[in-house]
Amino acid sequence: MITNYTDLNNNFIQELEQFTENEMFKLYYLYVEINRVNTGNSRLLKAFTINDGFCKVIGLITDNAFYLYAKDWK
Repeated sequence: MITNYTDLNNNFIQELEQFTENEMFKLYYLYVEINRVNTGNSRLLKAFTINDGFCKVIGLITDNAFYLYAKDWK
């Protein structure tokens, strides 16, 4: 299932917390970019999660960077 996000709201942050199992430092640079978007220093182009039961993928695209993290991706 693909979920698209138009803003980096609590639902997106909860997905990240579940992805990292509450060890947020694993995605440090992603959180830095989220902070840049939320403070207006970067523009969000796309944010999404993919979860099909076997793997989970989190993606964030801004005008400054592209982040793609995967767990159990085969």
